[in-house]
Amino acid sequence: MRPTVGTTLFSFTDVWRTGRVTLTQLLQWVAALGLGPDLELVGYQSFRGLPSPTAVEVDDFRRDVERLDLRPTAFGVYVDRARRSGCWLSVEESLAQLSDQLWTARRLGFRSARAPLGMDTEVLDRLVPVLDDEDLVLTFEIQGNHTPDAPDVVALVDWLRANSGAPVGLTFDNSVAMPDLPVSYRRVLRQLGMTARMEEQLDLAWRSDGPPFQRLGRLLAAIDGAPVPEALRDQFVTAFIRFGPGDLASWSHVLPWVRHAHAKFWDWEDAEAQVMVPHRALVTLLVEHGYTGSISSEFGGLAWLEQDEINIFDLTKQHITFLRSAIDQAQAVQCVQRAERLGLRPSQYLDLAGS
Repeated sequence: MRPTVGTTLFSFTDVWRTGRVTLTQLLQWVAALGLGPDLELVGYQSFRGLPSPTAVEVDDFRRDVERLDLRPTAFGVYVDRARRSGCWLSVEESLAQLSDQLWTARRLGFRSARAPLGMDTEVLDRLVPVLDDEDLVLTFEIQGNHTPDAPDVVALVDWLRANSGAPVGLTFDNSVAMPDLPVSYRRVLRQLGMTARMEEQLDLAWRSDGPPFQRLGRLLAAIDGAPVPEALRDQFVTAFIRFGPGDLASWSHVLPWVRHAHAKFWDWEDAEAQVMVPHRALVTLLVEHGYTGSISSEFGGLAWLEQDEINIFDLTKQHITFLRSAIDQAQAVQCVQRAERLGLRPSQYLDLAGS
């Protein structure tokens, strides 16, 4: 067994926004370009009728993925607890909203749903029977703005430890451990008016310790008094909520609960250092831990790159081709290491493992 690879339709958000592409057409492109077989999507982005798509929407989707040999893997679900002015949704209301989306995920053929980190554990306690009934796994995403000691992370890991065997886990996104800010992002900041001094302070604040809002505050304090265009100030926020400067090894304690992974890339500039090296490290870490779930290629640069600047389908194909080779390499290394521990040649170990 080995990890499988695919893509998330979120990568093609800008294509969706044109309003000229149907879900069936997008799925056809994904299949034709070899961007599957695993398929992740965001429910509210892909189905107008959510949380209860029409029977036609459900039937069309199931027919499409079967015809195109795609495998539904992760269905993005969301609960907007602040949807009502002046009052959070109650536990019961949150549970009802999420349960409807989980039921839809199973109707569509998904076996896993992905939610943002931060759900009230009381909701989670009451959700476990729903997950059992639907035969679904619910994962919570750890991504760029999170650190191992963040309260939301600690609370969820504590809950997982206390509820061994529950159909709940993590989606692990490698944006928690980026080697640097994306090249194209830096270029956009300079175009918006970032000076060399601002960039120096940005680097210092971004690589400093602490939660995102504190690190952003350090940057703003350091450049206080300098003329900062509003668009630049808004983009500065992106560095602290989407990109994490952490160390991948510091997340090893969460690996027992990883049920889904995101290999997130932002552009294809300085690809060896910015994409291939960190993503090879991610794949190696997962394979060494025995992970056999799905790794979704996810493009995130749509926050600042325009559609006419890139061909996201070509970039995603390059990325998925690389991920497959990285899995092959990690599997081969693991095979050699296991054979050596047993005093066997790799071919002997493979024969033994296959018997």
